[in-house]
Amino acid sequence: MLNRSTTLGLLIVLVLLVLLLIYRPTFQTIINGSSHIMMIDVGETQAVLNTWGTLHPTGYPLYVILSSGIVAGLKLMGVSATTAPALVSWLWGGVTLILVYLLATHLTQKPILAAGMTFVLGLTRFVWVHNVVAEVYSFTFLLQILLLLVALWRRPIRHRILWLAFIGGIGVFHHRTITLLIPALLYATWPDLKSFLRKPPMLIAALLLGLIGFLPYLYLPLRANTDATWVYGEPNTLSGFWEQFIGKEADHFFGLPDSQEAFQQNFDKINNIMVQGLSIPGILLGLLGLSIALRNPQYRRPSTTLILAMIPNYIFAVGLFSDVLAPNIFAVQVALAFGCLFLADEVLQIASRYRQKQAHRWSTELQFTVYAALATAIIYYGLWLYDQNHNFVHDITHDRTGLDTIALAKNAPPNSTFMLAWGPRFYAIGFAQDVEHQLTQIRRADHKADFDTLLQQGPLITPEYTFFNQPIAWWESRLGTKIYLRAVAPYLVQIDTQPRLAETPVTLPADCDVPVPVIALDAQITCTRQYIVLTVDWATAETPSRNLHIMVHLLDANGEVIDQADQSAPIYGWRPMTDWLPNEVVTDVYPLPHRSNGQSVRFGLYEQLSTETFQNYSVQTLPVQCEP
Repeated sequence: MLNRSTTLGLLIVLVLLVLLLIYRPTFQTIINGSSHIMMIDVGETQAVLNTWGTLHPTGYPLYVILSSGIVAGLKLMGVSATTAPALVSWLWGGVTLILVYLLATHLTQKPILAAGMTFVLGLTRFVWVHNVVAEVYSFTFLLQILLLLVALWRRPIRHRILWLAFIGGIGVFHHRTITLLIPALLYATWPDLKSFLRKPPMLIAALLLGLIGFLPYLYLPLRANTDATWVYGEPNTLSGFWEQFIGKEADHFFGLPDSQEAFQQNFDKINNIMVQGLSIPGILLGLLGLSIALRNPQYRRPSTTLILAMIPNYIFAVGLFSDVLAPNIFAVQVALAFGCLFLADEVLQIASRYRQKQAHRWSTELQFTVYAALATAIIYYGLWLYDQNHNFVHDITHDRTGLDTIALAKNAPPNSTFMLAWGPRFYAIGFAQDVEHQLTQIRRADHKADFDTLLQQGPLITPEYTFFNQPIAWWESRLGTKIYLRAVAPYLVQIDTQPRLAETPVTLPADCDVPVPVIALDAQITCTRQYIVLTVDWATAETPSRNLHIMVHLLDANGEVIDQADQSAPIYGWRPMTDWLPNEVVTDVYPLPHRSNGQSVRFGLYEQLSTETFQNYSVQTLPVQCEP
């Protein structure tokens, strides 16, 4: 016979193993490329934990210190640099689920029910995602549950308030949303707290213990002063450190909604997240369980505590913060999960009381039916959560945009600066350079860089999609002058502050029935493993009065079109011809898929006439001579 402790341990080990098997296909094993709101900072965290760097505000230094050490250990064991940070999140998340299980078992004395609830909680979207990606929130969840565990433990804990002060200080300095648990913790520990408040020396001790959580912040200026590879901002200056510490960059997320419509949008957003995480029946059952538990002396204190944890987090998420913070969602979902647990236990207690009052055989069968129904409900709920979340989590953790961005940057000219706005794509380039030691031929810069200085160091390059968020007017405002674009590689654009002019005046052909304002001075085809690349130097004698489109067709041996790279205007549509200067030369690049049956490339200009027909001009054909 197994003793109780062994049984409890085997149950949670089984839960964690099953969850690990479910999580395994969704682990973050590549550099992040997803721009989903839950993944925005994952690439940065992957880089920081591999380089002992510093994160964006508020810096999360304790998380970085502990997690960087674990990542270093995992890499020594052969784990890849991309996967190790996700395994760290699983470590923090696994400890969190163990604590959830311990608290649930302690409160209900029903380890099987507690294991079922823990399993289901592990399949909810926010827990699942943050257990398989490199983010700070699995560590935040751990601190939230640890505080609730210490506060709600029924047996006496020596110096309970001091322990809460220490853990709470660490929690608040790690993530400020931990303060939203204060009402719940005050209620849960009020009997201990009343006597504690009468002892001034103990209050001072509690304050000092709480302030210990600030000490890890010394890591930020330390790493900045030692020229760490990845340092956010200027934490080694007083103003920079203060802005990091208070999270000034997030100020625009705080505050009451400025309109009823804004409130409604945030209200709908948060509630949709709750429904995605737990389902409407799950939410209603959780609320019902918390309400019923208030009438049960056994559960009145924990249910009230969880309600006091849930309400401030929900109000903050809906009415005071316009972004989505995972700790708010987690606090609400944990409260509802325990509500479902209390409800299930109430059903079992009713069945048990009925069985004790009845001597008939069918009363035992009724109790068995109740157990079977609860087990079926847990299994069904788990399957629903799996179906709801597996593909979603897999898609965001396997988004190859980061890898594609690295591949794109490999084509940038040597000694150039590659500009990407701060975000997942920028993090991918940083990871490639700082962790994998790739792309050493280029510099990287974000959208806040000093572009004047960078232009003095070499060419300034950016992907063509950059202009959707940082349009030409934005660049000209930053540089204080007009800019001129030219393509230098597939989907890469160079930013120049001076036009490229032809060495001799451009002469347009005079033998055309219809005057063509632009000619191709030079054209050539090169091949890469991925593309057949047509490069054309377009030129004009004078600024064209109308825009023409670009036709680029890949032909097979029979002259049939098998692919195309048409553009509405040169430079991926960003340099209409009416913007060109007289005698200006505009280099453009047209990537076509590298297809084995591609024999030639036909290109030229075209426009749509008033008759709704298309007219082609200056059509040329070049042979494709790629090595097999």
